[in-house]
Amino acid sequence: MNRYKYMKSNIIIFMIAASLLFAGVSCKNSKNDAASGNVARNIFTEDLQKTVVHAEEINRPLKLNGRIVPDEAKQASVYALVSGRIGQVNVELGDYVRKGQTIAALKSAEVAGVNNDLTLARQNLEIARKNRDTYKELYESDLVSEREYITTKAEYEKALSELQKAENVSAITGGENSLYTLVSPINGYIIAKNITSNSEVRADMAEPLFAIADLSVVWILADVFEVDIDRIRLGQTVDVQTLSNSGKTYAGKIDKIYNVLDPETRTMKARVSLANSNNELKAGMFVSVKVEAKDRERAAAVPSSALVFENNKMYVIVLGKNNQPEIRPIKEIFRSGEKCYVEGVSDGETVITSGQVFLFEELNAQ
Repeated sequence: MNRYKYMKSNIIIFMIAASLLFAGVSCKNSKNDAASGNVARNIFTEDLQKTVVHAEEINRPLKLNGRIVPDEAKQASVYALVSGRIGQVNVELGDYVRKGQTIAALKSAEVAGVNNDLTLARQNLEIARKNRDTYKELYESDLVSEREYITTKAEYEKALSELQKAENVSAITGGENSLYTLVSPINGYIIAKNITSNSEVRADMAEPLFAIADLSVVWILADVFEVDIDRIRLGQTVDVQTLSNSGKTYAGKIDKIYNVLDPETRTMKARVSLANSNNELKAGMFVSVKVEAKDRERAAAVPSSALVFENNKMYVIVLGKNNQPEIRPIKEIFRSGEKCYVEGVSDGETVITSGQVFLFEELNAQ
């Protein structure tokens, strides 16, 4: 504020001095008047802030709609590998679960059959082992033929193979007796639950019984219309806002572009990955995404602080020939923050960015 007052006082002094100068020499010729005014104005404008105008691609933000989804690499689906009836469900939608935690259990005839096969396979192997050992002793005593001994060895190998098969099936299906348990394969939140107590399930069901996601990192999938596709690039910075907390902005970058169009919505997806350590971002939330996207159109960019408004029109003070300030009417194309893209100023020209309002008034008064 002190600097502003100081600048204003300087301008007033300049205007008084210029007026006195013009009045004192008015009895002389007009050439001397113009020359004196130019010299005084040059001295004043040397103390003002200026900037050189450059033509740039217009940085016009693009607003997109999107939705929060889990990171595909951090989620898992839970299916039942056997058919049966759900006995108990230990979790609800939205609950946090840990890896290995039992989330549901079902009673299954298939599990009972697998366990029965495993028991029989173990018994058959034990019988085959005893027969092999007995026939080995008899063969060594010349009481049975070699063929009979080899047959018992083959029966033992077959029984061993059947046991290994039964153990593998049991390891895949899991369960004990007729009880089959569903456990969480990862740490995360239950984001989908398609069963209830006493419901029937089959091993060939298309939908998973549960979906679990680690939401420490989430994806923002933004919809990009065809007309805006050429303005989207990898690495572009974005600002994301949610409906639940519209006052907070989450900063990110586009890290994936899905180069296919949805045939129904005619949109392409752009992905942004965001850290979500405090769990503010929920799967399924709708969001708005503001992308810093540049147009192919180029225009002169001037600081917004250089603009002067008068009678609903816009001007800047340009340093013309002999470093003389002159009023230049301009047309605003687009404004972004502290930068304004305009028509009426050429690339390379110099505009005044401080004290231009008072200088505008002084020039207008002549």
